[in-house]
Amino acid sequence: MATYALPAAYKTSNGKDITVGDFSVVATFEILTDTLFTTSSGATSVPTLAAGDIVQMVYIPVGVTVLDGYLITDAITSTSVSVGDQSSGNADRYVAAQDQSSAAKRYFASAEAFPKTYTTADTIDVTFTTGIPSAGTVTLVLFCTSDTVDLT
Repeated sequence: MATYALPAAYKTSNGKDITVGDFSVVATFEILTDTLFTTSSGATSVPTLAAGDIVQMVYIPVGVTVLDGYLITDAITSTSVSVGDQSSGNADRYVAAQDQSSAAKRYFASAEAFPKTYTTADTIDVTFTTGIPSAGTVTLVLFCTSDTVDLT
């Protein structure tokens, strides 16, 4: 199992001012085409992914609340993915092992997921839980806020 990161997640900056207000974040990864950082060494490469590999898609700073989101994929042959936050210990917080063998938009559906306010910086990750992805595109869309969220 290896952990890779899109440049925006690796640099701990997503290029937006996300200190106030509501915003969306979109991150796209094209399998076997995009250059990724290897988080253990900082080296860049176009990796051949394997089952269990993780791609850090989006950096989430302290105080940001994820309100909702979805995952869009092309058909990724014989592959299931999960979406979550590895550092917070929940690799499938938002999507749990969904089959990606047909193109689709999958809304986050976890009952424990929303809203999730991050008290420490983290990344939202896609984990290739089964199969070896050979081609395709993965797009993650998040709806977030930096404003205080009170659901009481």
